[in-house]
Amino acid sequence: MNRMFSVLALVVAFTSAHAATFPQKADHDSRALPAGGSSDMVARFVAPKVNERLGQAVVIDNRAGANGAIGATLVKRAAPDGYTILVGAIGVYAINPFLQKGLQYDPAKDFDLLTLAVRAPNVLVMNPRHARKEP
Repeated sequence: MNRMFSVLALVVAFTSAHAATFPQKADHDSRALPAGGSSDMVARFVAPKVNERLGQAVVIDNRAGANGAIGATLVKRAAPDGYTILVGAIGVYAINPFLQKGLQYDPAKDFDLLTLAVRAPNVLVMNPRHARKEP
């Protein structure tokens, strides 16, 4: 929860510094994963404070599919004007480049990291009956 408050502080500081000229239109917050997931939860936690601070609506747009690649591609193709922000997870940045051929974005080149919002462990599990027995 402390990490979410750090994200909120970052967003509030950014919006305060740019309040004179920003925003001119609604902010478009795109998430690369489906509604109800962890990325959606983080963005919906922060959005009301951003709305309040900017005096503008934050449009939440969940673009599920392809392990986040659809939403990430949408953000990559958006105008670089600061109005479209991607809230993504490990799949978008670290998994997709190794699993998907013809990925339409490069996570290292096409996005600038604003903050790490949440840390969550990832585990790989399987049914022990299917495990390979060592000789």
